[in-house]
Amino acid sequence: MTTAPALKHRLRDEDLGFLERAPVVAQREIVIAAPPADVWPAIADVTAWVEWFKGTRAAHYTSAEPIGVGSTRFLKVFTLQVNEVLLAYEADHRYAYGVREANLPVFRAIVEELTLTPEGEGSTRVRFRQAVELAPALKLLGPVVRRQFEAALGRGLRGLAAHIEA
Repeated sequence: MTTAPALKHRLRDEDLGFLERAPVVAQREIVIAAPPADVWPAIADVTAWVEWFKGTRAAHYTSAEPIGVGSTRFLKVFTLQVNEVLLAYEADHRYAYGVREANLPVFRAIVEELTLTPEGEGSTRVRFRQAVELAPALKLLGPVVRRQFEAALGRGLRGLAAHIEA
């Protein structure tokens, strides 16, 4: 277990319902030619994210095993650093987390969710949703941020597919 760095900006705690009520929601899906049990490890092992999610510079859990709801993790994506808590951890099905702290004063709240659904014989539909409330000074940028996040989620899912199918 590695400790989390203290980050300057505290975000508002939100539950999974934020995925339905957030001012900005980005979403992308992909079908991966592998069953959920083969896709899940690359999502649940946060250290693997540096291999498949472009821009991820560091990723590790910051709480002791076993990993589950309430576990914490740290991610650095490009220059953004965040401390997060798991909100859902359902093996082979659902992985969700909320951001609790960030190094940049850009967001007021963030919740993200990946869901895995069997698709046909031996494939998995992976849906990645990102729900965000921007800092008040940035609210007008919501549509631009949504498009940028959707592009990033799409790249991440394509990276996940390539990682799984390799």
